[in-house]
Amino acid sequence: MTIPPKLQAVIDEHKGKYHRIAEALDVNVAHVHKYMTQGIEPKSAKLRKRMFLPGTQRKSRAGQTIPEHIRIWRHLSTAERNKAIKDALRSLGKL
Repeated sequence: MTIPPKLQAVIDEHKGKYHRIAEALDVNVAHVHKYMTQGIEPKSAKLRKRMFLPGTQRKSRAGQTIPEHIRIWRHLSTAERNKAIKDALRSLGKL
């Protein structure tokens, strides 16, 4: 978690006191406490803006796993993919 420079300046100015930081940023103390101790960012765009965080929350994709059939499909060449599609359509009687 990287702390935005403007927020870091406010934290330094108020010596890390949650209530003083919350007053300076005009947010609830709970949001400041959760962000500083657990790294949980508020979901509201207004609160994020007041805390100098990006407007939209980024989703972490590192934990997602790709299903096996998609992994296999991605490693096939275009010709192999086209052949697999034609074979599947033939077996269904569509081609």
